Amino acid sequence: TWLEGTISFPSTLTEIGHYAFECEEEGASQIEKIVFEAGEGESRSLHLKQAVFSGCSALTAIEFPENLTQLQVDRNNNNLVTAYSNCVNLKEVRIPGSLGKITNVMGFQGMEYVEKVIVEEGIGQIDRYSLPLTRLEEIELPSTLTEIADYLFENAANLEKVYPTGETPEAGVAVKLPEGIKSIGRSAFYKCTGLAGKVILPSTLTDIKYAAFGGDSGKVCPITEVIFRTGTEETRSLHLEGSVFSDCTALTTIEFPDNL
Repeated sequence: TWLEGTISFPSTLTEIGHYAFECEEEGASQIEKIVFEAGEGESRSLHLKQAVFSGCSALTAIEFPENLTQLQVDRNNNNLVTAYSNCVNLKEVRIPGSLGKITNVMGFQGMEYVEKVIVEEGIGQIDRYSLPLTRLEEIELPSTLTEIADYLFENAANLEKVYPTGETPEAGVAVKLPEGIKSIGRSAFYKCTGLAGKVILPSTLTDIKYAAFGGDSGKVCPITEVIFRTGTEETRSLHLEGSVFSDCTALTTIEFPDNL
């Protein structure tokens, strides 16, 4: 008999071994939710080994503790994260701000069926290759984030909405970056063919690197309007590198800030 419903792990747990809850029989696993209890400590570490939840096809939610400061998810011999393989109903993940940053050691990129990512306040850095991009449709980014890293969302073809954590997406707005972001990296949104609509950029932004929103003849950038928010500062500088909006053939308007 397979485990069913919710599994809660105690705050004292620091490691789950290889294949601990793996289910090789398709559709047999009935685990729906996994909860890691926070406990009373200020910080907590967690190590998940290979294929711990692989094949848990009924799994819809994983709750990481709010005091999680270290997370390591192992890879197999092919350098792939298998902890969440074939978790076909795991569509959303919330990443706790207590981690401080998101790196590829944490294994979120292995959540191949996730469509929505909520990055909580407190995260100040998101590394390339650390997010699940295959089916990603929307992501919430916190005000504590200072840059969109080089190539962060490159080729995320299903991505349709990027907006500040806790806000409701606005109609017609594809990208609204939170105040606090200073830089958008090289090819950060390159070939994101699902980002159709308006792009609203924060008043804190000073630098947009090469081909940040670009496309090419085969994968056109569909944004229609770019707005640089003015903010409260008396003066402002802005640096745009080459091909920032290359092949954005639907782009009709760029609104620069009044204090530029």
